[in-house]
Amino acid sequence: ETERPDQLPALVAGTFEGVMASETPEAVAGAPGAGFELLRVLLFRKFLGMSDTNGRNMLVSGLGPAPSHGLSVSGGGVHILSVDENPASASQLAATSGVSLITAQAIHSSLTDAARCAIASDPKAAADFIRRLRGLSLPSEVTVGGRLWGVHAAAPFDDATLAVLDSGGPGVASLAARLVSAPRAKGKRKRGC
Repeated sequence: ETERPDQLPALVAGTFEGVMASETPEAVAGAPGAGFELLRVLLFRKFLGMSDTNGRNMLVSGLGPAPSHGLSVSGGGVHILSVDENPASASQLAATSGVSLITAQAIHSSLTDAARCAIASDPKAAADFIRRLRGLSLPSEVTVGGRLWGVHAAAPFDDATLAVLDSGGPGVASLAARLVSAPRAKGKRKRGC
């Protein structure tokens, strides 16, 4: 708990050696397991109403040789740490209230495509992670004044989204594209996974 009103408590973790996802987006996107790691970070940040989600606020390890110390990645592979987690203002939350997980600046298309492909290839895993988020008991500093009620009641955290993901049917590809599209995007990108 924090002694300062309206401030988030801090969580301090061990050393994490990594690079910003924005520095090498293609290498990150092409790493085994990166798509689902990206998806989890994007879902987490949206669920908690974090501002400034972009490739500079995601640190990536596991792209090269394992570090000799610091946070270990169980089972190997890529690991993504979300950093600079500050609450979005009411106006920021309203501006990004749609289905899109992109809540600030654009994220490199190779990264969003990796997250989209993760949803399309394993929609049940995406649904399971959303259910885990919905089951969290968030500290009052995060939910103060009901600031996240609208976020949690809408896609991608609503029952309709879970039904599409659980079905594994043809609606999954369209949902996946909407989840990683820029808010208010007009065009459609069609890329294979």
